[in-house]
Amino acid sequence: MRDLNELNINEGGRPVFRRVPTDEEIGAFESHFNLRLPPDYVSFLKQTNGGHPEIDSFRPSGAEEDTLWSVNRFYHLSPEKDDLEGLWRAKGEWQGVLGDRVVPIANDSGGNQILLDYSSGSPTVGLCIHDDDFRMLHLSDTFSSFLDMLVRDPEIR
Repeated sequence: MRDLNELNINEGGRPVFRRVPTDEEIGAFESHFNLRLPPDYVSFLKQTNGGHPEIDSFRPSGAEEDTLWSVNRFYHLSPEKDDLEGLWRAKGEWQGVLGDRVVPIANDSGGNQILLDYSSGSPTVGLCIHDDDFRMLHLSDTFSSFLDMLVRDPEIR
């Protein structure tokens, strides 16, 4: 997996000081939704537990060639199920639209969801474009490969 320090994940320009989830909290989430979070994503949660990456842009296949999308915020995992920027709330709010086999893990500035998609067995990373009939785009086969896709937006210095 990519060195997460390289992404400079922050909260309002300051380092993230949020407590990382315990194994019990991760297990409770997995048990409640009857799924296993991929080990590379669990490692990410245990190192950063959400926030805004400065290296945040990616180009999905199936989108216009010159279009960059960007991660606004990775959701965090905490025991508070109604936390606005938490995994529990994101999963609960989007489950009716996206189904049981999808876990939103981040959003972009327009509210589109970057997600783990379990519909084909092993979770892949996708993008749900809510203002395009909830169209789903495949981004990568693993969470690690999604992080490897992230680049600095050349328009932002």
